[in-house]
Amino acid sequence: MTVGEMYRFLRDATLSDSGEREAVSIARYVMESVMGLDPVALVTRSAEEVPNATLSRLREIAIRLSHGEPVQYILGEAWFHGLKLHVSPGVLIPRPETSQLVDLITDMTDGQADLDIIDLGTGSGAIAVALARSLRFPHITAVDISETAIETARKNASDLGTEIDIVKGDMLDTSSLPNGPWHIVVSNPPYIAPDEAKTMERRVLDYEPGLALFAPEGDPLCFYRAVAAYAHSTLRSGGILAFEINPDYAAGLENMLRQTGFSDVQTQRDFCGRLRFSFSRR
Repeated sequence: MTVGEMYRFLRDATLSDSGEREAVSIARYVMESVMGLDPVALVTRSAEEVPNATLSRLREIAIRLSHGEPVQYILGEAWFHGLKLHVSPGVLIPRPETSQLVDLITDMTDGQADLDIIDLGTGSGAIAVALARSLRFPHITAVDISETAIETARKNASDLGTEIDIVKGDMLDTSSLPNGPWHIVVSNPPYIAPDEAKTMERRVLDYEPGLALFAPEGDPLCFYRAVAAYAHSTLRSGGILAFEINPDYAAGLENMLRQTGFSDVQTQRDFCGRLRFSFSRR
């Protein structure tokens, strides 16, 4: 099989779960990750034969893609904020909009150094690692309840040369969390209502961890209330509480934060125009 034929094979394997544009992107990503061929090389070397050992691996990848498995789990990597992270089925695949949250926090700190930051529900460590690489000499603690997430976050922190204190803790049990005080508390907690599952993609429902996706039935702000209460007691005066949020519950979250005692409550849109981020001050 030639390079061009394999590229088309991978693209077609993905079409059942993706649109044409995304299928092309995934096929290119696989060919570059496995064979080191960028889009230009895919054209100039399209007639070359794929080596047998590589051919076997690419065929296996195509089969897994055809079953709806996310390419990030297949390859064991995901790009986030310009960083290549290790990911596995036990952690959420970091999303592009979450990278925007990192940029907004970086802009808000205005070059300050030595900030004490805690990331609650760190997952792969994406937010914590990206902040560690973006801010000046921050002191970052990352917390998750999942042993798999903790192991993954530690690997990413180590591989990317960042010093992050990664500990086990439960957002719903604040006694298990470090005491602070913090300049910034950031969290991207589970925020999808269970009844939204019927509209979600197969590759998300079948492969990504429900623990990191879904809020309890009938209580979509459950994790936000717990984190807000914790942040109100551990943030320094003027400190920032930053969330990624479900746009459907933006108004309720704003009201809850004001009732908890936060000021300067703001909700900002992501690059798709959806209400996606919440910022408030202690």
